Amino acid sequence: MSNVKDIGEHIVARVQELVGMPTPWHRALWNVGLCLRLDELLEASECLAQGMLSEQTLERMVSACKRVVGEDLAVTPSERSVICGALKSIPRHRGVDFQCLRDMQRRLSDQYLLRLATTFKDRPAVDLEQAASAIASFLLDASHSEEALHSWFKARRTDVRNGMSLSDLCEAAHHELAATGNRTFLVLVAFGRAPKMADGYPAEWLGKSEVASWLHGNKSSTTGLRIEGGLVLTLQAKDSHAAARQAIALTDGYESRHVIATGHSIAPLKSVWVEGIAEPFSHTSHQRGVRVKVLYRHNQIFQSSQMGSVDAAMELLAHLEGQSPAAAVAGGWAAIEALLGEPNNRSSAAENLAYLVACSLPRSELTALSYTIEKCWKDQAERFKGLDANKDRAQVVISCLINDQARGLPSLSDNAAISRMRALLANPNKRLHQLHSDICDAFLRLYRQRNLVLHGGMTTSVSLASTLRTVSKLAGAGIDRVAHAHYVQGIKPLELVGRAKVSMSLVDGSDPYACISLLER
Repeated sequence: MSNVKDIGEHIVARVQELVGMPTPWHRALWNVGLCLRLDELLEASECLAQGMLSEQTLERMVSACKRVVGEDLAVTPSERSVICGALKSIPRHRGVDFQCLRDMQRRLSDQYLLRLATTFKDRPAVDLEQAASAIASFLLDASHSEEALHSWFKARRTDVRNGMSLSDLCEAAHHELAATGNRTFLVLVAFGRAPKMADGYPAEWLGKSEVASWLHGNKSSTTGLRIEGGLVLTLQAKDSHAAARQAIALTDGYESRHVIATGHSIAPLKSVWVEGIAEPFSHTSHQRGVRVKVLYRHNQIFQSSQMGSVDAAMELLAHLEGQSPAAAVAGGWAAIEALLGEPNNRSSAAENLAYLVACSLPRSELTALSYTIEKCWKDQAERFKGLDANKDRAQVVISCLINDQARGLPSLSDNAAISRMRALLANPNKRLHQLHSDICDAFLRLYRQRNLVLHGGMTTSVSLASTLRTVSKLAGAGIDRVAHAHYVQGIKPLELVGRAKVSMSLVDGSDPYACISLLER
């Protein structure tokens, strides 16, 4: 990345990766942006006044906001001073500091991408990861769907390659995405059984033949569909994928209420249709990416031994993958706390799981890179032959990086990953602790959402959707390590955490190979 144009191309590629649904956990976006952090702090201040959150929780949020505002590219020094001044203590609901933060949050949100454009114009040589994360998190936090953003930035890569500056890119994103507001969408949700209704159907209800007519008018296929009725929902969303996601969440809610009201399912179809788009949107396309692959690799899916804490946690964790947002945060945190919580300190499970995820990242990233390198660097391909263990493949990649045998790869995202791994191997202690802090912050957000849902019955938090988007893959990666230790090595979860904490504290740049053995003796 020797010039501004190269930096711009790499940043756009990294943004595209950060907003991509198939992105693996070690390359995904783990946290929310400054604007949403301020918004959730204001919400938390009100929840503190109502007894739903504790003073300690707010203190942690204030500390995290201070750290983030000090690094954010869109904040001027004078604005940074104002925000930090209002964060000297917990902002009390409707107090002066609360009002200052609310005003600053609105100022930043309205012009955030334009502010980034100014920064990039004045400082064209910016940090790739910092810039990409700022752009991606702001747009995702504003409820744009991953699919729509991925498509938009994919189209912009050609523009950047042809000379569009990073500043111009941010201005275009502001005018074409951030400033457009919500649009109105009509979305059909359909059911395999007609609901039982005491006083007739709602006005939006369509009968069997009406649903068929609606689908035909939408040029959507009805082949193989068994539908007894449906609802046409009028929704406000940033794009069609976001509207479909709203409809799917509402459908899950309708099904739950009907079951507890009548004892019967209305069998919602696993697809919804947006007016003007013939192809349906599938429920499965909105899975959250929780993966505990050790259950497959070590044949534990149908294990029939007496259920232990790890087995029970797997059932709870499954809610994080496909259930409604409220059930997802409740079940997901319950799984994490059951395995990694400590007596009299429930929130410690966030820090403990973050140790496992941070210590897992180097091997995961280096292993992924090994397969790309094996294909692209012909002179190094022979070194991977016969290597089945991830650790062995990761060692070869480390050797290439520290011996200056690494070259550019076709994918800009892979090149960005190589840069991150070089920095980590050069100073593993610092980098791993930074990773731990970021990951712990994400898990603490999940804990807060769980408390809001269970203690306050609050299912409309400003950061609920972003919490599930950022934390689900991380939770799967961490619990995968717990499951591997349990099923394969016979190691208890907190014993594994202790090992990770010691390894992270002792690792240094003198032995870069140690970075891929942090969870081993």
